[in-house]
Parts: sequence; C-alpha cells; structure tokens
Amino acid sequence: MKITEKQLNIAWLCLGVICAGLGFFRGAEGFGKILLVATSVIFFIPGFYLLWLGYKTKNARIIRRIRMLSLFSILATIVLFIALVASIFGPLWLGDIIYILFVVCSTPMLCAQYWVLSLFLWSCLLVLSFKNPAR
Repeated sequence: MKITEKQLNIAWLCLGVICAGLGFFRGAEGFGKILLVATSVIFFIPGFYLLWLGYKTKNARIIRRIRMLSLFSILATIVLFIALVASIFGPLWLGDIIYILFVVCSTPMLCAQYWVLSLFLWSCLLVLSFKNPAR
C-alpha cells in the first residue's frame, strides 16, 4: 500500500489537532506523561516522511512547505513566548489569549512536556529542508 502526500498531510493535521488539545493538560505523571511525549514524537513522523518523499520525488513544493511550516512554528514559538512573558504587565485575559495561541502555534511543544524535544525536531525538519536534492 502506497501512502500518498494527501494522506500524510491529513495525518499530520490530525496529529497536530490532537497534540494542540493535549497541550492544555498540565502535570501529567507516569504513564500519562509517557503517552504525551510519545504522541508529540509521533506528530513528527508524517513531516519527516513528507520531507523524504519530497526529496525522493524531487518535489520542491513539498520541501518548501515543510521548510515554511518549520520556520513558522519556531518563529511563532519565540514571538509568542516573549509576548507571554511580557503579558504579566497586562490584564489576565490577555495572558490567557496569548497562552492559547502559544499552545496552538507551538504544537506539539507543550504536549511533549519537554520543550526542547519539540524545538529540536522542528529544527531538524527546517535544516533538512535546505538539503540540496540534486546530490
């Protein structure tokens, strides 16, 4: 059975929605924490597979999309994290809104419980998307 680009995009979107939802759970321990970390790692499988598919078929559109998604996620995480810290000087509702945006835009960072893991995997996708497909 051949997995198509469309199926991978749908799987990645569904995993993103799941991870975004799970990002709002705090303080998981034991098996629950293991499931959250595993879900956040599984989130990246379609992305890496899509990147591999893009290089295999020499499809620059797929590679460019992965690059832009990775770049957006990393930049949105940085900007929203700064805004979240700065929101302590504003009203509570502003901090809540920024936190919701942070959880959604930084998927699956908060689901992973280990922020560096998600940032590392997004960075790997970004760096790998600059590989020259002609080699």
